[in-house]
Amino acid sequence: MNEPILDRVIWLVFSVGLAILSAVTLAYVEQIAQRVPSDKKWWYFLLNPWLNHSLRFVYAICIPAIALFAQGALTYRGLGFKPFPWMPFVSGSGDKWLVWLNDSETMFLILFLTGLVLAYGLQSSGGNRSEHKPNIGTSLITASRESLIDQIHWAFYRELCVTFWGVALGSWIVMVPLSIELLLNPATWTKVKNVQGRTSLIAHSGILFASTILFIQTQNLWLMLMLEFTLRML
Repeated sequence: MNEPILDRVIWLVFSVGLAILSAVTLAYVEQIAQRVPSDKKWWYFLLNPWLNHSLRFVYAICIPAIALFAQGALTYRGLGFKPFPWMPFVSGSGDKWLVWLNDSETMFLILFLTGLVLAYGLQSSGGNRSEHKPNIGTSLITASRESLIDQIHWAFYRELCVTFWGVALGSWIVMVPLSIELLLNPATWTKVKNVQGRTSLIAHSGILFASTILFIQTQNLWLMLMLEFTLRML
C-alpha cells in the first residue's frame, strides 16, 4: 500500500474509532446518570447536547480538515469541492455555468423525488416530522449544523473509497464504514424503540442515499449541502 493511500486509511480508521468511542462513552455516561442520586448529579453537564455536538464536530469536521490542509492526505476533487462558476476549473472543459446549471437540475430532481419517498416512508412508519418541528430559527440552526456535519463526514469517508474503486462503486462501498459506525452506536438502538427515533433514522438514511446519488452524478459537495439543508427544512 503506497503512502498516500495508507495515510487515508489511518485517518479514516481514526475517525471511525473516535466516532464509535464518543457514542459509546456518551451512552455509558447516560446510563450511570440514571443510577446516581439526584443530589450528586453535579456532573450532569456531560449530558448537555453541547458535548455531543462538540465531539461530532471534532471527528466529522476537524479530522478531515487536518487531513486535507495539514497532512495533504485528501484531495479537493475526491471530497467533491467543485469550483464555483466564477472560479477557473482545475481540469476539464465546457462552460462553467452550464456545468453548474446541469448539476443544479440534477439536485432539484433528486430533491423532489427524495422528498416524495421520505414523505411516504415517514407516513408508513407512523412518524410525522411536523409534530416535532421547533421554531424556524432553531430549525435553520439545526439544519445548517446537521447538513455541515453529515456531508463533510460522509465526504471524508467517501474520498478513500472513491480513490480505491472510482466514483460509482466507491460511493456505495462507503456505506460499509458508515454502517459499522451506525450499528455500534448505542443511540441507534435507542432510536428504533420509538416512533420519533425511527422517523429520524428513516430521514437520515434517505438523505444519505440521495446525497450518494447526487455525488455520483455531480461530485459537487456544495449542492449536497444544499440538498440536505432543504430536506431537513421540509
